[in-house]
Amino acid sequence: MHECLDIFDKIQLFPENLTFKDQFLRTLGYTYYGCADIGECFATAAKIKDNDFISWYSAWYQTAERLQRIAEVSFQEGHFMSARETYLRACEYYRQSAFFLRDDLKDSRLIAVYDQSSHCFQQAASLFDHPVHFVKIPYEKTTIPGYFFLSDSLNTPKPTLIILGGYDSTLEELYALGSVNAAMKRGYNCLAFVGPGQGAVLVKQGLYMRADFENVLIPVLDWLLEQPQVCKDQVALIGRSLGGYLAPRAACYEKRLAALVCDPGQMDFASALPQKLSAQAYELWQKRDQEGVNAFFSKAFQLNEELKFYFKSRMAVHGLTDVSSFLDEMLAYSFKDMVQEITCPTLVCDHFTVTTGTRENTMYDSLMCDKHYIAFQAEWGAGLHCEAGASASFEQKVFDWLDHKFKVLDQGTLLPQSVSNPFIRG
Repeated sequence: MHECLDIFDKIQLFPENLTFKDQFLRTLGYTYYGCADIGECFATAAKIKDNDFISWYSAWYQTAERLQRIAEVSFQEGHFMSARETYLRACEYYRQSAFFLRDDLKDSRLIAVYDQSSHCFQQAASLFDHPVHFVKIPYEKTTIPGYFFLSDSLNTPKPTLIILGGYDSTLEELYALGSVNAAMKRGYNCLAFVGPGQGAVLVKQGLYMRADFENVLIPVLDWLLEQPQVCKDQVALIGRSLGGYLAPRAACYEKRLAALVCDPGQMDFASALPQKLSAQAYELWQKRDQEGVNAFFSKAFQLNEELKFYFKSRMAVHGLTDVSSFLDEMLAYSFKDMVQEITCPTLVCDHFTVTTGTRENTMYDSLMCDKHYIAFQAEWGAGLHCEAGASASFEQKVFDWLDHKFKVLDQGTLLPQSVSNPFIRG
């Protein structure tokens, strides 16, 4: 339900609800990208009552709202660098304020916060030193949103990364989660997008998560390869968190990818259920005792708000209302019978299990393509989910691997930077 905190146990915050602590550290880690500030994070945390979802929302929202006002004054007075930096922090704090609202997609606060977070990011993006296009990518009978970040304004073809997040990622968060700045400094363009079940596509468009994510990625890649700034044979896909399942699942079907990064690699969700569920709950589910499973969790939810939110927020992503149906849905989230169809070079990131020295997933062992494995370790400060708080370590290892695959070796002479490019909508 929450990640092993390892060295971060020494931070004495939120002992009753460790998800609070995980999420605090997630935002704190974004100070590396200028999307948060240490003092602001701790000052906000001091206003939060442990295990109180209302105080979590209020504290982060108040911080975000205050910073948005400051950013607007800076912008009006022509202090554009200050405005850009402050808008970015407001964007992240708005996102964090909504984290524990996601179990109820009809909560009016959730939609409002998504709009405010998006507005702040787009204001910041209008002041970036490189072009940023807000795009709408055709998908079935509608569109899905993305940001297309360009490393310069020359419009020449460049290696391009597609960035995909997880269960609770928003489109704007992918700027930090996807290491966009690190990519552009190295000469990559980036397309960050959210699909069904993610961010505003879930909350505002009502599109639920789908296991067959290849049917989302294929039209996204169709659109991307039409863009003149894209080197068509140098497109990599990076999936983080749940994206570590969605990305390789899609890669089983999509042969136009030149590289794949999975952090962490996830191949078969149902196989992890024995470790995620109590023995009693798992036995009830194996017997397909729907009433028994739901009764078990109904009682458990009365005793544990953290557990209740964990399941209800994920059920909402899938458009489901009971735990039994959610567990059944996990059976579809597998590509273990197709994993050998992945043919592009693949990097699998994982967390090293110190006590056993073993890998926590079997995806890497099942791959038949050119593959590489990185075990991020707690002793490096990289023991949290998606290396929260260890972005420098993640970027160095992942981009060194990508640079080698794409033969991007001399960024200093390869990549002139633009200094005045507008944020372009449409």
